[in-house]
Amino acid sequence: MTRLLETERLIFRPYEPGDRALLVALFTDPSVMKFVGTGMQTDEQAREGFERIFTKVYEPGAFDVWALFEKAGGTFVGHAELKPRRDELASPGDFEIIYVLDSGSWGRGFATEVARRILEFGFGGLKLERIHATVDAENEASLRVLLKLGMRYEAEFEDEYGKTLVYVADADASARPDTAQE
Repeated sequence: MTRLLETERLIFRPYEPGDRALLVALFTDPSVMKFVGTGMQTDEQAREGFERIFTKVYEPGAFDVWALFEKAGGTFVGHAELKPRRDELASPGDFEIIYVLDSGSWGRGFATEVARRILEFGFGGLKLERIHATVDAENEASLRVLLKLGMRYEAEFEDEYGKTLVYVADADASARPDTAQE
């Protein structure tokens, strides 16, 4: 069951059926999806992905997936997840944070705010020991976010989509994200 989370500026809530157009627009935007997974999706792929959130994630309680909205005004900001890792370097019990922000939300500190809150939830609420983030080696903005949160480089791998870097944060206090705002 995906829990409701919030920060000073954002609300993280489960998707609702009426949110489909928001997610489809996000996942079909080439600038947004440049460094995400397999890249930009077609409308059909994004619609199918949206439906899977309900049938494969929410229904069985598999992991947390959120729609992100600004508290002031209710503007859709993006998408976030805390889910089991499934890449080639993953070990059982590994979790990773994922965030995808609408381009209109870039440059406002939302990525750091989202990732920080997910780390806090993973360590405090779920009692995870380690949380990973995988990032395209060319995604300088996301790399800056991970470093700002105190995550450290752990490994890298290459696949048909390019080089991916793996960063990690540990539950011990020395690696937890700081609470300073941007």
